[in-house]
Amino acid sequence: MLTHRRLQLISILSVFLSFATAEARLQLCSPQTQDPEENWRPLGEVPSSKLATQGDLRAIPRELVEERRLVALEMKTLDALFRMANEARKSGIELKVASGYRSREAQQKLIDEKLASGVCPETLYQTVAPAKYSTHPTGRAIDFSPANASFAQTPAYRWLKENAVGFGFKETYPSARLNGIAWEPWHYDFTSP
Repeated sequence: MLTHRRLQLISILSVFLSFATAEARLQLCSPQTQDPEENWRPLGEVPSSKLATQGDLRAIPRELVEERRLVALEMKTLDALFRMANEARKSGIELKVASGYRSREAQQKLIDEKLASGVCPETLYQTVAPAKYSTHPTGRAIDFSPANASFAQTPAYRWLKENAVGFGFKETYPSARLNGIAWEPWHYDFTSP
């Protein structure tokens, strides 16, 4: 049974920990300690000539999309995804797409929203590319579902590791990266011409 004194101590500790956590968060988030593009520069900016236009894009059939929402890809990428998803299905694997094309403006809006919600820039820029470095505006990038680290534990990921290259896809940010960009097992780019 908790005594009144112990309850007071727990309450004081709880308040102290919440202040300590908030202070630590402030120290981690400000001031910004590095240029957000620093880790991405070695990969190079995606040239404007590689960006998809509305005429280049086709909607992915909703049965391949998480939550059956509208997601688009560049035509050759979509064709390769069809072939790959059909082959995966033969092995009992269902590939679901969480995200595909998004404009540079949409990429920047995603960044702005995450920063406004309190995500530290140092953390954010480990997994979200600044707009001019993101491959999503090319229409050739796919985030498979679930678009988080748990994807690495799925049969779909294991299947992609063994088979995606044969369909022209490569894991964009593999686990061996050392330049401050986090491993994104869910993110693949179509690299065939």
